[in-house]
Amino acid sequence: NGIANLISFRSLDPDAVTISDFEYAKLGRVRTRGIEGEFGVRLLEAIGVDLTYTLTDARDLAQDRALPGVSAHQGTARLWLAQRKWGTQGHIRAGIWGPQRFYTLPGSAETGLETDEDQVVVPTYARLDARVSQSFLKYFTVFAGVDNLLNAGVATYLPLWPRMFYGGLTIRY
Repeated sequence: NGIANLISFRSLDPDAVTISDFEYAKLGRVRTRGIEGEFGVRLLEAIGVDLTYTLTDARDLAQDRALPGVSAHQGTARLWLAQRKWGTQGHIRAGIWGPQRFYTLPGSAETGLETDEDQVVVPTYARLDARVSQSFLKYFTVFAGVDNLLNAGVATYLPLWPRMFYGGLTIRY
């Protein structure tokens, strides 16, 4: 893909801790290309595994550097259970993302004195999610799960939701 005038973001401060310390930035010319693969197999009647891998080459051509916030390598593995007879479903999904580069512009955005550029590399990180659900009485499903069990994320550059537990009831009629 060739993209002109892509809107991205950049940190104004390498010590930033909130999203308010970011600003939008227009990238002149960007190229993205890659390959993605997926493999799934049913191990037993109600149990299966899905695997994915993505290789991404994303470059800011005007600056001749990697596109900020894009991992070159990422993959997932998901183990799932779907026992329809019992109304039980569940999965555990693990994902891993390779290093991501970000660029900071020291100085004040208000004065426009951004002169020197620094590169920050966020190291490889992993995320683990799990969910289980149980249907009953034809119309009801109760569910519970956890997202980001490993509490991945770096507030400055990877503003991922922290570990989150959830649950609920779905009614279908």
